[in-house]
Amino acid sequence: MDPYLLPHLEDLRRAAERQCRTVGSAFLAPAEALAAKEAFEGKAPFVLDGGYEGAERQRAFFFPLGEEMESDTRCVHIEAKGKRFASSLTHRDFLGAILGQGIERGAIGDLVALDGEAYAFCLPSVLPSLLALESIGRFSVSVSEVDPSSFPAPKPLGERRLVLASYRLDALVAEAFSLSREEAKKAILAGIVAQNGVPCLRPDGAIKAGDRIALRGKGKIAVLGFLGTSRKGKEAVRIGIYR
Repeated sequence: MDPYLLPHLEDLRRAAERQCRTVGSAFLAPAEALAAKEAFEGKAPFVLDGGYEGAERQRAFFFPLGEEMESDTRCVHIEAKGKRFASSLTHRDFLGAILGQGIERGAIGDLVALDGEAYAFCLPSVLPSLLALESIGRFSVSVSEVDPSSFPAPKPLGERRLVLASYRLDALVAEAFSLSREEAKKAILAGIVAQNGVPCLRPDGAIKAGDRIALRGKGKIAVLGFLGTSRKGKEAVRIGIYR
């Protein structure tokens, strides 16, 4: 992690206090967001926000005490012309084209690629460059700004009922992603399991309804609800599965 990240965030906190306005950072990787949360949560008016609920890449916002946070995060919709022929475009294709515009990675938040189209969250400073994007690979594209609230957040592809030894993070990760309990623990300690967009390094961390859990390279799930305790003392939980 960048050793200058926390001092930079402290500068933003002071600027928000001094200028009596909301001040936001660039988009943070999950590990950076975790460091920011540990450093500032409960110590200053501070939130992490990526433009929509469940975002993985988030910005740190500082704002005056007693005021509400005002986000300036923007969202663009990128659509390939001849969309039915462009369904092979991937997240990497869209992101590569965006970075090819000279845009730094920290200026781009989550990018959700669908069939021949994508939504990308960004800083206002790079909006003109994104709107100037004309092609991705051999496909021409049209780009327009949309209200972040209109973004169609990913919905579960299906639901499953899991039986857990306990409501611990490692128990859920093991069952949801078909791992042994030891493999789940190692993945969590390695920092590749995110809980609500932020890496959780505690295998014994508690889970709650509404949590979104992502395992890098394996997918994402959401905890939809708890179904009670069985006669054998096992805990049942209902999850949604995302691609």
